[in-house]
Amino acid sequence: MHVLLVSTGTAGNMLPFIGLGEALRARGHDVTLIGSGAGTESAGRAGLGVVDLDGPDAQGLPGVDAAAARKTGFFRTLVPHAVRHMRRVYELIADRHVPGETVVVAQGWLFGARLAREKLGVPLATVHLQPMLFGSDHDTAGLPRWAPRWVPRLANAVVRRAGDWALAGPIDAFRAELGLPPAPRPVMPWWSSPDLVIGFFPEWYAAPQPDWPGHTLLGGFPLYDLPRADVSPDLEAFLADGDPPLVFSQAWLVRDAHGYFEASAAVARELGRRAVLLTAHPEQLPRDLPPGVRYFGFVPLSGLLPRAAVVVHHGGMGTIGQALAAGIPQLTVPALLDQFDNSRRLLRLGVSANVRAAAYRPAAVARRLRGLLESPEVGERCRYYAGRMRDEKPFEKVCYALERLHRRRTDGGRSGRGAEPVLQGHDLGPAVG
Repeated sequence: MHVLLVSTGTAGNMLPFIGLGEALRARGHDVTLIGSGAGTESAGRAGLGVVDLDGPDAQGLPGVDAAAARKTGFFRTLVPHAVRHMRRVYELIADRHVPGETVVVAQGWLFGARLAREKLGVPLATVHLQPMLFGSDHDTAGLPRWAPRWVPRLANAVVRRAGDWALAGPIDAFRAELGLPPAPRPVMPWWSSPDLVIGFFPEWYAAPQPDWPGHTLLGGFPLYDLPRADVSPDLEAFLADGDPPLVFSQAWLVRDAHGYFEASAAVARELGRRAVLLTAHPEQLPRDLPPGVRYFGFVPLSGLLPRAAVVVHHGGMGTIGQALAAGIPQLTVPALLDQFDNSRRLLRLGVSANVRAAAYRPAAVARRLRGLLESPEVGERCRYYAGRMRDEKPFEKVCYALERLHRRRTDGGRSGRGAEPVLQGHDLGPAVG
């Protein structure tokens, strides 16, 4: 089996695909990563074939801050990035597709993979890294508990209508070039493959809903750090030199977080705790850091968080999974997109607190951190979910499902069109030991 993995973006988007690629390669399959962004160079060193998804004149995702994300036009700034890869993804898959051998695994918003499934019959597994991407009318984790049932239905209807307005035209134009009819409406549910949909999170974090695709596999959190991404000697010395530190991180996309890191350093000073500040953009940091507060760039969270006291972050899925595995409390500061939904799901688990980005002030943050660190109940819930994480084998589950997809879509010489989905009834995958 030759698997084409298609992804792009930040470490949170890329690392799950690189980890899956290594797992597939260990099972004897050929793997090509069609991607761009964090980790692609390391993926090549790890033995995966790598094809650059971006052209030489491609522009990356825009940097944002919390204020920009709250503006009504923010969604429109993301739309070009959702469609700009469509033609190239399709062409790269078409060039590499060998009937009976190829399986594609792609993020849903990389629409070229869905088009390749329709036009070429290539078996396709769609990956959703965040529960919000399923767009359920039944799961209200992203809304207050008092919200009536019609609220999520109305919210999703608005989002779908906006998706049709922004995306349907470019998608249908390219479909016409391929000789395909217009995409079904709304287009957002269409992006999920009829063959297999993978949710890279566990059922206890986001349970399957009645309006999810019935052929959905929940694999668990895809914990993965880049090969040879060991803790640096400087960080190792810092961790060994005192109590477990507070960890403050910020999303890679956010380029104007000076106020966030300045307040975070003040929180550490107020609590009398050591702290680690993590950002890919050091120009956001205060000019002078207090004693016991250190800045580091890329750090493998699997090596840092088990030795930390608490992590404060934006609510991204990669950090959430690593913090749950480490068994430490989390304080989330959501600002955009799925971060609000992710933060509310953590609150339901009893392992976290949150604060709005606009209200991130030293006194308020210090108060919430004291509550988390001093709560026996929070500590017990953190240990409980860390134990559950040890029992999950997400990459093994997904590899098994992809092998099953390959067999079912190729047995008897069938083309990819019209074959039955691999899973039925929200199958959660095999029991792996």
